[in-house]
Amino acid sequence: MIVRKVLERHYVGIYRFTADPPRERTDLMATMLRAGRGAVATSRTAATVWDLPVDPPERPQILIPRSRRGLSITGVELRTTTRADREDATVHNGIPVTSPCRTLIDVAREVDDAVLSRAIASALRTGLVTAARLRHRCESLNFLSARGRGRVERLLNALENSSRPTESALEETFARLIDHSRLPSPTYQYSVLTNDGWLRLDAAYPDMRLGIEIDGFAWHSSPDQLDRDRHRSNTLAAIGWTILHFTSHDVQDRPDDVVAEIEKLYYALRTCREAPVSRINPSFVPNGAA
Repeated sequence: MIVRKVLERHYVGIYRFTADPPRERTDLMATMLRAGRGAVATSRTAATVWDLPVDPPERPQILIPRSRRGLSITGVELRTTTRADREDATVHNGIPVTSPCRTLIDVAREVDDAVLSRAIASALRTGLVTAARLRHRCESLNFLSARGRGRVERLLNALENSSRPTESALEETFARLIDHSRLPSPTYQYSVLTNDGWLRLDAAYPDMRLGIEIDGFAWHSSPDQLDRDRHRSNTLAAIGWTILHFTSHDVQDRPDDVVAEIEKLYYALRTCREAPVSRINPSFVPNGAA
């Protein structure tokens, strides 16, 4: 069987098959070809190539050698550089792109701390970068913005001091859901001191006293384990913690609902924390209280 594909012209001499998905990737590849040798996707465009939880820019962001600064491509943000270290450029899924470390440092100049922290956490968790490698590039790329490099190092330190690696594939899937949401990164494998001793939560927002448990079927399905889980939740509730439980079915089959439930409770708790405390007139005594 012959499948007919229709060619669509992007630029002079550059075409794409209209039947070739995904459109965003082929469009970007066409743009890279138009930008020419030495061009790489950079900043937030590079972050989308690496599948980091950063919103893509309105226009593709492409880095080109300064020697080609006269180049202009409609609908594309072209940036120039006089220095291009080999270790800062690579090819991923057929697209020339800045390395994950360089991408995070560039992104640091364009997003807030919450987004940057999620991006760094995602890159660490998926193995795109290591903490040591990221720190090394922050020190080496001293011709880039000191503010951006400083923010990466500060947030990297915060993540290392507060977070621990997840312990199961299911929790790893959950962590990726959080990375791609508007929630801040939680602390994973967080320990809480209770009257029963230390209890560990799969994930937690300590400031909100909000804990999250991911209940895999094999680990949490026996009657005895279910009883222990209920006791844990009651013990944590007694000292002011709110615990959300999600099953493997929830995380894998209805991820949007999981994120929505966490967001709803997280922002409700944050609103309560930020609300001013009502002042009560100490001279007022309700009827019958005297």
